[in-house]
Amino acid sequence: MNIYGADPDSHDYIKVSTDGGDTWDIVGDLCHDGDFYFPGASGGPGGYGWNWNEYPPVVNLSAYDGSSSLMVAWNYNSGGGDPRGIWMVDDVAFTGDMAGPDTTPPVTTCTLEGEMEDDVYVGNVTVTLTATDEQSGVNYTEYRLNDGENQTYTDPFVVSELGEHIVYYHSVDKAGNEEDKKNCTFTIRQTVSYSIHLSGGIGVNVRISNTGEVNITGLEYTITVDGNLIFVGKEKTGVVDIPVGESVLINSFVIGIGKAIVTATAGDVEESSNAIVILFFVFLY
Repeated sequence: MNIYGADPDSHDYIKVSTDGGDTWDIVGDLCHDGDFYFPGASGGPGGYGWNWNEYPPVVNLSAYDGSSSLMVAWNYNSGGGDPRGIWMVDDVAFTGDMAGPDTTPPVTTCTLEGEMEDDVYVGNVTVTLTATDEQSGVNYTEYRLNDGENQTYTDPFVVSELGEHIVYYHSVDKAGNEEDKKNCTFTIRQTVSYSIHLSGGIGVNVRISNTGEVNITGLEYTITVDGNLIFVGKEKTGVVDIPVGESVLINSFVIGIGKAIVTATAGDVEESSNAIVILFFVFLY
């Protein structure tokens, strides 16, 4: 390759484009890079002279491994007071392990993290989507939670709403290959927690408190007073709803006399106490 009249302001660029020529990367400068200098020739890098470049010039393009397309061009820019530019591609050869066109879609996996009991999550669930593509690379990953809108995935996201959930997802690589849509399913069920407190007075008083993290609905309860001389109020049943952090007070009217055993049951929680009943007064001990 001849360079005649090349001054320090001139450049013989070797450029590479991976986007069809919209942008170009400089991978070599025949005028100024010593890697292309032919020992013993007149002139030298950045100077004046004839035939000082090795021919053909060889450029390592390993940095572009996996690109779906690659364009190579020679771009001459003259210096001095008469600047000119020339673009040319002539007799370019690629050597090495060539993967060929990218026709394989990316692969995306879904990972769920959270506390589980019997294959059901009992708290918040973190969803992580990981996409890989060994040729052109992943362009983007898209997902949708339940019946929501499609979103571009950027970071792990947290699902906290109770119930059954499904995440739809897929990825597209830089060559335009689209992965078949996938999905992962999971269920969140917060643990229901509540307590029972018995007290006496006029009849039997039972306070049921919601100590958990979810509202309680349709909780069945039973209050019994077991004694030989209990005339009214031997049993009372019902159903209550208790919001998070709140409680309900239930009174069971009793008429009787003598010793008894008072028992209150709500769901799978039970509390009992010995009692003395005098008419409609109940004293627990």
